[in-house]
Amino acid sequence: MSEKRPFSVREYRPGDEEGIVALFNRVFSHNNPTFIPRVVDIWRHVYLGNPFGHQIMLATDEHGEIIGNYSAIPTAQSVRGERRLGTQIVDTMVHPDWRGMRKGGVFVEVTRAWKERFCHPAGPAYNDYFFGVIDDQIFKVGSRVVGYVAWHWPVPVWTRPVDAAWVDELQAAGAGVTVTASDWSGLDAWQALFEQHVGEVPLGVWRTAEYLAWRYRDWPGAPFKALQAHRDGEFVGALIYREGIEWEARPGFLLLDWIGPSGDRETVAALLAAVSRAALQAGRARVECFPGPGRHRPATLAALGMVTEPSRFNSAGMIFTDTFDDDWLRENWSLAMGDFDVY
Repeated sequence: MSEKRPFSVREYRPGDEEGIVALFNRVFSHNNPTFIPRVVDIWRHVYLGNPFGHQIMLATDEHGEIIGNYSAIPTAQSVRGERRLGTQIVDTMVHPDWRGMRKGGVFVEVTRAWKERFCHPAGPAYNDYFFGVIDDQIFKVGSRVVGYVAWHWPVPVWTRPVDAAWVDELQAAGAGVTVTASDWSGLDAWQALFEQHVGEVPLGVWRTAEYLAWRYRDWPGAPFKALQAHRDGEFVGALIYREGIEWEARPGFLLLDWIGPSGDRETVAALLAAVSRAALQAGRARVECFPGPGRHRPATLAALGMVTEPSRFNSAGMIFTDTFDDDWLRENWSLAMGDFDVY
């Protein structure tokens, strides 16, 4: 059996990315006719370019070939308004010749080593929690082998078909706010606005200027666009979006991230009007989002005519701090589409 052959587990070393990407492309292309191969430059941006570092554990065979990978993307988190660290589990894979879930197998050992290194309170890079979007099959394995807990099953998406009448309604509701396209300058002001209202985000990604630049402005291929809102000359909000995605079945604009107070209905309406008008002009039928940061955003979106539907994704993870539990997380976790690598 594959588990009886010798293998080793270690952290990432510079130069491993070629082997990691090769393994990724082999594993995820199997029986997937729509698979788009990952390239090394994108991997380097995602992991090596992340201002909060990377958390990568590998398994190698006796010849040094990478046969297993457990990778995560750490980011600053707001935990009851305190800046902490959390991480998103992104790439977990094992070479087909080495698969097996028994004790001592590649997946079990690389996952155990990753958790011990990055989620132990005495460690140098301690995550309060990790999270990810997950399907049923992976959750069954992860819950049994790792301890994954289901949080939102599925994650609700807020959505609305776009038509000219709705855009006119939104424009009227946001009449006191001016919206313009952003050139991504002034991200320090975006961070400052987020921090002014961080009390609205009991748990969620802390939007630093460095994070916003890495996650959106500098992403390879520049798939993201941004709008910014001003009232009487004062910056009051921003919205980051993309014009659809390759694997999405529904033709819509995806609203990835929000900056600004979530209860500011006038600003949210103005931003929604601008992005929905752009969707209409592009021939897209709908806009959709996860609620985004802020306690009041679901109520604001509902008041402006958006409704919830089940998304194709489930959220799960594990908590490693004693400052909150799974029930509290479910009630207080502030989700945006851009928090997840799939978007």
